[in-house]
Amino acid sequence: MKRKFDDLLLQWANSEPFKPLLVYGARQVGKTYSMRKLGSTHYEDMLYVNFEKNEEAKLAFERSLKPADICEKLEVIFDRTITESTLFFFDEIQFCEQALTSLKYFNEDAPTRRILAAGSLPSVALSQKERSFPVGKITSYVLKPMDFEEFLWALHEEPLLHHIRRSYILCAPLVTVFHEKALTLFRLYLALGGMPEVVSIYASTGSLQEADMELNEIYTHYINDMGKYASPSDVPKIRIIYQSIVPQLAKPNKNVKYTEVQKGKNKEYFGSSIAWLGNAEIVYLSHLVESPRYPLTAHVHPFIFRLFVNDCGLLRVLARVPIQNIMNEQHRDDITGIITETYIASELRKNNLPLYYHTGGRNTEIDFLVQGSGEIIPIEVKSGTRVQSISLKRFMEEYNPSKAYRISARNFGSNGGITSIPLYAFYYLAADLAKDALPMPLPLL
Repeated sequence: MKRKFDDLLLQWANSEPFKPLLVYGARQVGKTYSMRKLGSTHYEDMLYVNFEKNEEAKLAFERSLKPADICEKLEVIFDRTITESTLFFFDEIQFCEQALTSLKYFNEDAPTRRILAAGSLPSVALSQKERSFPVGKITSYVLKPMDFEEFLWALHEEPLLHHIRRSYILCAPLVTVFHEKALTLFRLYLALGGMPEVVSIYASTGSLQEADMELNEIYTHYINDMGKYASPSDVPKIRIIYQSIVPQLAKPNKNVKYTEVQKGKNKEYFGSSIAWLGNAEIVYLSHLVESPRYPLTAHVHPFIFRLFVNDCGLLRVLARVPIQNIMNEQHRDDITGIITETYIASELRKNNLPLYYHTGGRNTEIDFLVQGSGEIIPIEVKSGTRVQSISLKRFMEEYNPSKAYRISARNFGSNGGITSIPLYAFYYLAADLAKDALPMPLPLL
């Protein structure tokens, strides 16, 4: 399947000077598939090393981290010749801390050597504490689940995408038949999410049941991985926090309240567990901004925030909601709005935008704020077509932003200074907002 990440890989393959590329992110987001595809289609020779499955491969990085010594040992271990044109792909690199450190020496001593590396964030973070992380010696990228545009690519809906893009650029209503079709596909995306294997199964079989089975399996892997990568003392707390996200978002104020996660507990008890989930890209943190003025970082409340799951499909599984409920446009329950906001949050993060929200006087609440070049842009999210935008209008009266967006099931349009963007087109808006904003730094490893 086509991924936007593929273009980044091609840019790296054609770049000079060479730097090892380290890609990390949550499990099952497609790191290995895309990187192996690059190796098989753009290189004559690739050595694939999976450090989780191949214990012997770790021996190549013992005693010496000189590139020449490592190459010589790898030749023996894999019983093959390694040439200057061989592409190295070090997968699950978190299982070999020496290999992670060696990227620095490959960059310094063997700068023409092409090296791809992939790993999971929590383990890479733990590795850095014990060994020298190759800061400045590598190119880093965090891969996330497929966005809605990639989802439509997988379903071969390029003609529909063309019409959506045109209406977005013109801010003109999409033809009704296309609008309805796009909303149906959007509800499908909310139900299945953007995990590549799930999307691939549905694209090839058309079976919601088979795709849902895969998604449930991925959810189980996520829960199990928490036990594999986190410290034993943190595992129960991490799982409790993760499984509390739905009831936390279902509350009127949606903020994380530690005592409602577990009675008598506080930030000191759960803080490291939330940080682990955030660094692992399993959840996204959205921070309360008390005064929505420039810059937002100066007005963030240090202790009040919301948590969103990294994929709307996983959130549906976490909430134990049947696919049919999401697909039925007439069905209404407490989870529909939560899943819709999760979609918006994930699209913003896929464009490297930090998450902020605002609550103020007169019961004003803005779901998301984006900091542009010198201004703050409010975004209101509605899961259906019933929109009043009272909070958004109050916000505009008080802060007079030059732009304001309402994201809903309504068609494209503009009224009273508010631009209406259909839910299915938000990925275009998120990408445009990212062009005018300072990118969010990578997680501190």
